[in-house]
Amino acid sequence: MSKLNTLLTLAGFTASLGFAAPAAQAQVPDGMYKSKVGEYSIQPVASERLCGAIRRWNHPEYGEIQLMLLDYADEDYRVLSLTRGVVPQGLEVGRVNLELIFLDNGDTQLDRSWGQRLFGYQTREEKAFFVSQFDGEDDVAIGEDLAQSRALGLYNGDDLLLAVPLEGLPEAVVQLEGCVASL
Repeated sequence: MSKLNTLLTLAGFTASLGFAAPAAQAQVPDGMYKSKVGEYSIQPVASERLCGAIRRWNHPEYGEIQLMLLDYADEDYRVLSLTRGVVPQGLEVGRVNLELIFLDNGDTQLDRSWGQRLFGYQTREEKAFFVSQFDGEDDVAIGEDLAQSRALGLYNGDDLLLAVPLEGLPEAVVQLEGCVASL
């Protein structure tokens, strides 16, 4: 199974469980790192040797939105998973090139430097899941861009699929890194 297919499976699994679900909590031994930073929950999945920062909220157009950033203890990559509660029209399930844009990234008002990026896309229970893996230098760069920006947008051509506010994420990324170090 390819890394992307594995990530899609994992993202679908963890998104359906949520980090607060009892089954996920059962995997966290007593005394293991777990925290809440603003609206973000930081929690390990010990059996996978990863930690995740997750935030959920409702949007009038997209339904329930979820941002999940996964960081692996034994690997040099992060995974960004974005979920929306309404399945977009006209997008084929599978691998899709989508544009990742950051708003107010440092001195740059509209940062399009990521350009088109390969995302895995799947639907389940009337939800849309978008997952991308960031390796090597991109692992560091995505963490910096997420921490410095006010929001991110995910586009399919001219169609905005998601607009995600990032307030509170810089502090959550620091706690995420602490969680990974504790594994």
